[in-house]
Amino acid sequence: MHGRNKLPVIVGGTNYYIESLLWKVLLDTGQKNEESGDGGDGAQKRELKLKKLDGAELHKRLVEVDPEMAAMLHPNDKRKLVRSLQVHEQTGVPHSRWLEEQRGQEGGNGLGGPLRYPDPCIFWLQADMDALDRRLDARVDEMLSAGLIEELRDFHVRYNQQRVQDDSQDYQHGIFQSIGFKEFHDFLTAPESSTKEEKDTLRDKGIEALKIATKRYARKQNKWVKNRFLKSKYPSTTSCSMCSCVFVLHSPVL
Repeated sequence: MHGRNKLPVIVGGTNYYIESLLWKVLLDTGQKNEESGDGGDGAQKRELKLKKLDGAELHKRLVEVDPEMAAMLHPNDKRKLVRSLQVHEQTGVPHSRWLEEQRGQEGGNGLGGPLRYPDPCIFWLQADMDALDRRLDARVDEMLSAGLIEELRDFHVRYNQQRVQDDSQDYQHGIFQSIGFKEFHDFLTAPESSTKEEKDTLRDKGIEALKIATKRYARKQNKWVKNRFLKSKYPSTTSCSMCSCVFVLHSPVL
């Protein structure tokens, strides 16, 4: 778009999407997959093998190749442990060194690398928290009216019921960690012998937990925006005259 002398205007998107668009924060080692003839299958198989290991073993392996990164990660954070091990495996360089190099670039800081484009302008629509809480509660109520419980029950039967029976459910990865699913675990797994009153109580607890989790997430988004946009080395967010790059209208309101 810049090459066509056009001004990009980006509206919405998740925090991480906006961050990766504006800052050089994504790990780009310049390395290409050298796996010959496997179409990347070899890397995928190694990733699957790593994911099958428990957190303690993953952490132990990371300590051996990247003690600095291992010191920052908890053994329970398997996703990040696997990612750091993959980076070292693919590049031969510790993940922590890549991040240090990225943050050390001119304009970078502890949150990541420098801006991709000069002088972006950010518009952040911030709501009064009491008003936002009411809107979020209303949004949950609208989802319930639109059939959220039925959708969750159907999804549970199709994809999670057997995992629960095998005690292998995982609410820390993939879609199962999404707000609006794990909060109804007790309701969805209630014994068939449960009375209607008991099931209704579990359903109401799930609804309340969903509303709390949604509001907690909105506050997390607010905190992230303040830390990333207002506390980092970023051009003034109070002036937008003559800006030449990216305008972002971003709101934590779901």
